[in-house]
Amino acid sequence: MERRKFLVTKENITSAISQLMVGEEANDMRNRASALKWMAKRAVEEGGSSHSDLKALLDGLRLNSI
Repeated sequence: MERRKFLVTKENITSAISQLMVGEEANDMRNRASALKWMAKRAVEEGGSSHSDLKALLDGLRLNSI
């Protein structure tokens, strides 16, 4: 595999941080992160999809170990 060397400049870093911190794109990313956080919390709450799947897995393991 060929490795390419390149220099990350102060301007590259400043631009990347600005995209994360300021402007409409930053707001969109924060909103998406907030929505994903809410979805993850719901999934692991009792009755949520991940909670139900994990419970089913544990029940299946218990049945097979008897």
